[in-house]
Amino acid sequence: MYRVEWAHGVTGLESLKNQWNDLLGACLDQSFNNCFDWHYALNCYLLQSGVSYACVKKGDQLVAVFPFMQEDMRRFGMKWKILKYFDHSHLPLFDILYDHRENTLHIYESVLEFLQKQMEIRWHKIVFARFRERSNLNNLAKEINLPRKKLKESLYTPVNSEPNWDKVLSKKRLKTVRYEARSAEKAYSSLSFESCSDPDLLEDAFQRFMQMEASGWKGSEGEATSINMDENYKAFYRSLMNAETPNFVSINFLYFGDIAVASQFCVRKSNCWNLVKIAYNEEYRKFGPGNALILKLIEHLIADGAPAEINVVTGPEWARKWHFIEETTYAAEIFNHSLKGRLIKLLQNLKR
Repeated sequence: MYRVEWAHGVTGLESLKNQWNDLLGACLDQSFNNCFDWHYALNCYLLQSGVSYACVKKGDQLVAVFPFMQEDMRRFGMKWKILKYFDHSHLPLFDILYDHRENTLHIYESVLEFLQKQMEIRWHKIVFARFRERSNLNNLAKEINLPRKKLKESLYTPVNSEPNWDKVLSKKRLKTVRYEARSAEKAYSSLSFESCSDPDLLEDAFQRFMQMEASGWKGSEGEATSINMDENYKAFYRSLMNAETPNFVSINFLYFGDIAVASQFCVRKSNCWNLVKIAYNEEYRKFGPGNALILKLIEHLIADGAPAEINVVTGPEWARKWHFIEETTYAAEIFNHSLKGRLIKLLQNLKR
């Protein structure tokens, strides 16, 4: 019923472009990290070895995509070959794409059979990590009873204009943030919010975001992890800004007077604002500029009127203080039926 074939790297990904969006539209989870533009950017600029996609087709129709990278590991005195998701600090979540109207079990079995028989990419274990509760992969895992291990939470909050919608948030946090915002407004005459998604203005906004991020602990005098420290990082985020998906990126700013004090690099999909990078000016830390910007974004979305979501993607402590909803992320493992795969599974279970 299904056939599976590889598509490798940027060239392989481009061959899927015409069918990718149709498949995405048939997925239960259509989040930003499942978009073609996201995968194109990471293949071009963040993952030099490239991604291999196991593509499931029914006739000529693409019905599922499983992304993998190969990694070598040495354990128990042996070399392993692992198929896993991209392991990168700028890629916090993993997922697959599959048409939820298709037979989930048959799709999974077809991919596993293909991986067992193909000789192009050797492997002993598959590691699925950091897939969240609402992801396509988790829906598949529940349907086929694939064992999962809980990892850290990903945090988000729904936003809408209904009365008392904010009762899910911490009253203490809201009170504190509003007090700090009023104090800042009093000290600097005004407090304002800017959201930029205009393609013609995004580059300027991006330059301002990078400057702010590099001025703090992520800059050259700190951990040197800011976007501005790496040409590939800059190219990756610029690629997202130039995505074909409309309004895929918005860059938000909070101002005290005319001074930009906090910023968010948001990747948007289905009115979900994913805060993939944040920055603030540490000189104004006592006013809580990062939290004040969250508040202003909430107010902006309420004024817009449409139901929305703010997703911080990971699970930072500052977001927990807002009482954002905790969405569990998971990991799962599949071992090759080969002799070495079974041996590694046995040794790993004994180690536990």
